[in-house]
Amino acid sequence: MGERQAAADRRRGLEIDNLRQAYRAERDALAGRVAFLEEELKTARSGVDAYRQALRAKT
Repeated sequence: MGERQAAADRRRGLEIDNLRQAYRAERDALAGRVAFLEEELKTARSGVDAYRQALRAKT
């Protein structure tokens, strides 16, 4: 019974490690996506500002 329990504990430990690794990978991927979107937003805001200035210049 002790060996069976030890094997189950090792298996659970491996499963937990796999879950932690998956969560870290997902967190890192999401952080990268957020950084990309923030840069995209900066670009879009610059474009909007230029557009607004162009509209003001026409009036």
